[in-house]
Amino acid sequence: MNAHSTQPTTVGTPTTQQLLHRLQQAADDKSRLYLLLQLGERYLYTDPEHAETYLYRAEGLLQRTADDTAAGIYSAHRGLLENQRYDFQAAHHYHTAAVEAFRMHDDTLLLADAYIDLAASCINVGHINDSVQYLDAATELLKRHPSSLLRVRIAGRWGSLYNRLNIYDDAVKAFEEALQWVRRISPEAFGIKDYNYQAAIHYGLAYAYTRQGRPEASAPHYREAIELSEQHSLIGRLSWYYLSMGRCYLQLGQRSESVVYFNRIITGKLKDANSVTLGLALANMAELYSEVGNYDLALDMYERARLEYLKSDDTTDINLSLMEMGRAKIYHAQRKSSKAEQHFKAAYDYAQRSNSNAQLATICLNMAGFYSEIHDYAKAYGYQRTYSEYRDQELQDAREKALRDQQQRHELEQKAQQNEMLRLQATELKLKALRAQMSPHFVYNILSSLQHLISSDQRKDAEQFVSRFSMLIRRILENSEQETISLEEEVDFLDTYLALEQQRFRGEFTYDISIGDEVEEDIMSLPPMIVQPYVENAIKHGVRLVDNGRIRVSFQLADEDTLLCVVEDNGRGRAAVAELQAIREDGHRSMGTKITQDRLHLLNQNMPDTVAVQIVDLRDAQGLPSGTRVEIR
Repeated sequence: MNAHSTQPTTVGTPTTQQLLHRLQQAADDKSRLYLLLQLGERYLYTDPEHAETYLYRAEGLLQRTADDTAAGIYSAHRGLLENQRYDFQAAHHYHTAAVEAFRMHDDTLLLADAYIDLAASCINVGHINDSVQYLDAATELLKRHPSSLLRVRIAGRWGSLYNRLNIYDDAVKAFEEALQWVRRISPEAFGIKDYNYQAAIHYGLAYAYTRQGRPEASAPHYREAIELSEQHSLIGRLSWYYLSMGRCYLQLGQRSESVVYFNRIITGKLKDANSVTLGLALANMAELYSEVGNYDLALDMYERARLEYLKSDDTTDINLSLMEMGRAKIYHAQRKSSKAEQHFKAAYDYAQRSNSNAQLATICLNMAGFYSEIHDYAKAYGYQRTYSEYRDQELQDAREKALRDQQQRHELEQKAQQNEMLRLQATELKLKALRAQMSPHFVYNILSSLQHLISSDQRKDAEQFVSRFSMLIRRILENSEQETISLEEEVDFLDTYLALEQQRFRGEFTYDISIGDEVEEDIMSLPPMIVQPYVENAIKHGVRLVDNGRIRVSFQLADEDTLLCVVEDNGRGRAAVAELQAIREDGHRSMGTKITQDRLHLLNQNMPDTVAVQIVDLRDAQGLPSGTRVEIR
């Protein structure tokens, strides 16, 4: 069984100055390391260069401390930093490392957050199926240790995934769900990463509305993304938010408002303003100047846009094609045919390199019109025919894309249905486990034992028996509502159950429950109603059949992240029990362990290698059966 931390992540509230002061006062490497990581996180979204400085210093300390948790936090922060720089492959590498580190330490909420970040990087590099897998894994972890903050992030990432797949209706639903979670949380709980997520959620929702052709619904969410970013100095995507807000106002016909946001990129000193956003803002301004007939300024803007855009490695030929076509239209309007033709051809070349049939169709249609107006009808006819060919291919591309989108949507829906089926099966088996623990036969035996104590005037023993039984029933009901319980709670439950059975069988057996020194019983967790059926079997088919029966239950770490539970009895062994049952011909089979095995199989379908059971037949020095040992890990 994997051991899961029940401790929630801490929402850090110290100011930057307080963290710096603590760093100066820190007396050991480990303290300095964690403070450097906190400072790195503090600057991730507000000053990436400053963040890198602290993370670089933390990296040096990591080599001396060998702390898995710190290594995971470092990798997670470094992945987020690379994402801010649009180096999505590097981000994916670091987020993968973070997940591996947290798996080693097995802090549930840190691991869930790492899964969410890794899912985001998978979306960015196009690994859609992996993204779904990691979001599902994070969701499963939160069933054990709920976190509203992480629910926001999961819903937001589903929205981003649906946007990537062009499933905008589902994207809207996912982003709206994320915002509903945000409204349930007190603002005091939010850290800088949460605000960055909220800005991204509003932006993603606005983008989905834009793709649905609803700019009036987009505008408020673009504004909210901008306001959150400005309020909390989140510079990572601010220039993109300005660009999108400006384009949204263009769609709404509010040109003066769009100019405001384009100019914030062009004339401002945004730390995140890069050659791409600056080039696109200049191109949009050029188009606006062209529309009002200010051709000289428009041409100047287009040239600046082209030169700025070419500075970046992250360029797409389709944007350069659009810029060249804008210049061609201006020269055509100025009756400078040779220059217009030159830029139309440049636009065509860029479009060919982009493999965009839609853009090629648009350019060919414009070129056909251009040649017709300058009376070159042969070329006009040629480009008109070429337009028809590209247009047909564009429609074919659209149909193929629609089929791909439909297939991906079907796969997602199928995955969701499978998960729901697994959830329902898990619930059904959980109820069966509950019924097995509270079976009429068990209750009847308990009440019969109680009746005997009362009729024989053993008042004190009867009171103790009733107290233990009521406590056992209460814990069974409480545990049945939980996905996991702490090891401390499990041990307490098993002790109550064994004490009750020991009293019922008048001390025919002894028992002890031990926990390894390395096991933190208040932090480790495991699914409820897993161990008890094997303890019950040890009583019914083990120690009841021998004199001086003994049951030992132990919990220890099999390795760094695996909890091993051992249930051992000194009974007659499975073979002797099977022979006895055959003689009785009662066909009895332990339903408790059968249900438990089914639950374990279902758990392992969701989280492979989570739980495994091994049963060992014990033998004495003469090779005779001496009991049974059950190992659950």
